Amino acid sequence: MSQNIRLGIQYRFQQGKMQVNFGKFMGYTRGEDGQAVIVPEEAAVVKRIFREYFEGASLVEICRGLEADGVLNGAGHKKWHESNIK
Repeated sequence: MSQNIRLGIQYRFQQGKMQVNFGKFMGYTRGEDGQAVIVPEEAAVVKRIFREYFEGASLVEICRGLEADGVLNGAGHKKWHESNIK
């Protein structure tokens, strides 16, 4: 069964189809064709996270900054965790 699942995933990748939990995947939503579509408001948060990280901020500092600004994480919660950033 495990091998069949792996083959199915591999086949979808070859077809250019991706399987993502869009409910908690920040920056994208599922389009009508099932493909990822960028959500501009969330994309701005993702860009901010990358920018701050490249400027040398730690994951904890980034979390604190997002919480201080009232930004919700991908699941819609006010509390950010390092795993949300990773």
